[in-house]
Amino acid sequence: MKLDPQLERYLTELDRGLGKISVSDRSDIITEIKSHVIEAQGRDPQTSVRDILAALGEPENVANRYLMERGIKPGKPSKTPVIKWLTIGFLGTLGIAAFTIIMILWRFTPVLKVDEKTGQVVILGGLIEVNEASKSNGSNPEIRKNSTNFDGETKIDASKISSISVNFANGEFDLSHSTDQQLHWSCAISGGNPTAKEDSQSHTFAFEFNSSDADCDLEIPVGLTLIVRGANGQVELDRPQSKADIKLENGRINIAPDSAKKYKYEASVINGSSEGIVSSNSPEAILLKLAVSNGNIEIQ
Repeated sequence: MKLDPQLERYLTELDRGLGKISVSDRSDIITEIKSHVIEAQGRDPQTSVRDILAALGEPENVANRYLMERGIKPGKPSKTPVIKWLTIGFLGTLGIAAFTIIMILWRFTPVLKVDEKTGQVVILGGLIEVNEASKSNGSNPEIRKNSTNFDGETKIDASKISSISVNFANGEFDLSHSTDQQLHWSCAISGGNPTAKEDSQSHTFAFEFNSSDADCDLEIPVGLTLIVRGANGQVELDRPQSKADIKLENGRINIAPDSAKKYKYEASVINGSSEGIVSSNSPEAILLKLAVSNGNIEIQ
């Protein structure tokens, strides 16, 4: 008599689960289970083979019971259908999440890119952009479009003032040294109220552009330390004659060295690049501390 396909599959899986038992014992167990199913169906023809097998339990669980009766350590019990589907669902969700992460990384790669020509900083594939468009004729047209002038000059007493500080949120700054030992500034300002004043306690002349967009040219007396702190923008320092400390969050720092001077650079870029940095160990070297979080440093 030909066996029901469901019963045949069940007995095949049961035989596989009984692998640690001798061949003769496996044959006896298979015969016992087959006889039980046939007899149960004979007693009640309305009962399906599926229902009889379900009452017996999963083949692997039945096999494990026979193994334990013989003192043999059974394998792991078979997962119930619910657990199987939960496992499949979890793995499917995990696969979709992994695929999504891969697509995001592909879309946003590289994490940070700096356009060498324009100075534009692109973070996460364009999710964040810091537009540092190159100056045209020494000015930023976006800032100067609706701007006011902020110009001035003052004589600096080197016995009272030792440094010039510049703090800004957004802007472009061309910095150089003056020939008349005076401090000069010429700025186009959009928004905010910038200040330029002497702080006798810290021996500093400070510029504050924290609430403004600024496009500035500053000429600084030789011998004073230059301290610049900026969030977004570009800083260009032409032929440095004195120590400088420049830190920028997003953007670029450009240095045009004086060929007659020697420089010692302490440069740091977290995300981006640095080019042309060659330090001198000469005791006469001018110290330039340069740091950019996202962007680049270029020594021309």
